[in-house]
Amino acid sequence: MIKFFRNVRQKILSEGNLKRYLIYAIGEILLVMIGILLAIQVNNWNNIKIKNADEQQFYQNFKRQISEDLQIINGTIEYNNNYRNQYQYAIKIIEENDRSKIDTLGYIALKLTKYSDFDRPSNIYESIVNSGEIKLLKNDNGPAPY
Repeated sequence: MIKFFRNVRQKILSEGNLKRYLIYAIGEILLVMIGILLAIQVNNWNNIKIKNADEQQFYQNFKRQISEDLQIINGTIEYNNNYRNQYQYAIKIIEENDRSKIDTLGYIALKLTKYSDFDRPSNIYESIVNSGEIKLLKNDNGPAPY
């Protein structure tokens, strides 16, 4: 293809027709520009496709982490409810001043430091914000009302 354009250019130059050569040169420049613009557009489409795939992956990770968090929180609630029931029983013993259950009260008192709270060592939300990739996420519904 390059050889073809070189031959056309040499033929026009050898004829000495400057006007025709300028038209040819402008046409060649336009072809190059169209090729470059097409390459840029294809690259932009590819970048958008990659960003959309990344965004979907973030949403999948959010969904997975929320599901894991829900399981952990439910387990924590169950754990803490067990101890809360024991503490309520201890309060009942104290209020009734039932000295026959002093050993039970002592056993429950030893567990007063037992509790659990929700603590996630790694957090995908923080990771995305700290990495700056939060800008990949879109909200088509507009900003949230505060």
